[in-house]
Amino acid sequence: MPGNIPRILPPHCKVIINQSRWLRPRIFPLIQERGAVADVEMNRVFNQGIMMVSIVHPSGELMNNPDAIPIGEVARRKTADEPQVELIGSYLDI
Repeated sequence: MPGNIPRILPPHCKVIINQSRWLRPRIFPLIQERGAVADVEMNRVFNQGIMMVSIVHPSGELMNNPDAIPIGEVARRKTADEPQVELIGSYLDI
């Protein structure tokens, strides 16, 4: 996600993703532990179980879909050096 989401954002925006908003499949902690894979690499390569991200208005029709899980929000960047993806929270493992 950190590599793909910035492609669709205007330069003055960032997303804040709360990792505690979804259940991470068991395979990911196992891969990370057995392969000694860093958090940054796990997020870059595997997206931790998130298959697709859509950025929609909070009151939009897509938010009524029972399969949609809000995982974050769009915010204004304070500086051009600030990353466009900020990960907060801890994963909830299945």
